[in-house]
Amino acid sequence: MPACILLVIASAVVFVGNSAAWRNDDEPDANIDVTLYDRNPKHLWNRLHSALFVRTAKDGRVFGRDELDPLLWDATKYLRSGPSYQKAINLLDEFLSTNGERLITDPIKRAILQRDLWAVFDWYARVGDAKKEIIPRLARVIQRLELSPGQIHALPDSYQTAVESKSFPVKDNPGRPDDPFLPPDLFQANGPWVELGADDGDKPTAQIHSDSFSRSVFLVFIRLPDGRQATIDYLKKLNAYTKPMINDPHFPGRFQLNPAVPRFPVGTRTALVRRMMLIDNRGQPVATHVVESIQLRVFRELLDGYETRNHATDKFEFRLRRARLFGGESGSLEPIKEEVFIQFLSHGDDVFEESYVSPDGSSVYDPFKPIPIRQNCVTCHENMTGISGIGTVISYRHFAGSVSRMVETTADREAEVAVRHKQAQPDWKDFRENVIP
Repeated sequence: MPACILLVIASAVVFVGNSAAWRNDDEPDANIDVTLYDRNPKHLWNRLHSALFVRTAKDGRVFGRDELDPLLWDATKYLRSGPSYQKAINLLDEFLSTNGERLITDPIKRAILQRDLWAVFDWYARVGDAKKEIIPRLARVIQRLELSPGQIHALPDSYQTAVESKSFPVKDNPGRPDDPFLPPDLFQANGPWVELGADDGDKPTAQIHSDSFSRSVFLVFIRLPDGRQATIDYLKKLNAYTKPMINDPHFPGRFQLNPAVPRFPVGTRTALVRRMMLIDNRGQPVATHVVESIQLRVFRELLDGYETRNHATDKFEFRLRRARLFGGESGSLEPIKEEVFIQFLSHGDDVFEESYVSPDGSSVYDPFKPIPIRQNCVTCHENMTGISGIGTVISYRHFAGSVSRMVETTADREAEVAVRHKQAQPDWKDFRENVIP
């Protein structure tokens, strides 16, 4: 079982008895009410969202009403056959035959429904089955929801709206490491935060994130305590270091980041911003200013070797909530203190379909017990190379092992890189082949 899923199970509670409720039963194919797009749960858009995004655990708990990404993994059987698959087909046919795109004209709601259907389309394209039936239907519904470039440009800058709402602290508080904050100067031109990119502009900065969620633009920022110039000077020092990679003593033939690479100081902050991408009415992917998520880290302590301490780095995360976005609340962003689902690099295991019963059948782990955000992502980021600080910034480790250098960039430039990256993906070819010219 993958490490990311084990993180969930390791923090789980053991239940005794009633273990059969978790074993081998097919996932219920219930109609779960959703009222995101309209107060009427029978509205076609609500029913479509429910069919594709809402999942029911074997003990009856319901998830996904407003989850950022569809709860679908590479090994998921749900939506690939049976009643759930047929329901999706029927709803897409209803949408196409009744001109369902005309039911709602609000550009924000149309953008979100397109974005969500695009995610499901890419999942089907990746897992590789049912293409002939559902892939064309999804592509054509997505096409009918396309907005003009002007409409996309007019979509809200959700980060700026969240900052202006004054709903969140603007600074981190070392005495309250679980209190999320939103820095108002993150996107400020010539401000203290420096955006990172490749000097050749050839690939996304957050390569692994971009590969996993290629419908989004990922932006990486860093801020040293002494401000912008100190941050730029540090990047120059990093790029001037002549031997950032060395032979890994534990794995012959492999390389690791050199522990002697210059460290940034305690108090350094990093941010990973994920922005939404849409398909416009010219059939082209376009970056928006709608923030889907933002992850922030504050380095309180730099550790040596392979040490790990939860208090060494404060971690914060915000995610888009559709209900907040449609209601104009806090720029759509909601602080996330606990993680229920780990989809990123989860190796494809579906927590709704896995068996968590003990070998003797007497107990069962709860795979849906949340773990604190500060304990998440440690597998990949926390001191896995023997150097803390910059060693936990995976983007730098990738640049250090390539011919590119990490330099200052802009959000517009990174958006262009992300669009080119998307257009090179096999799923984009699948989409283009299934839309009506």
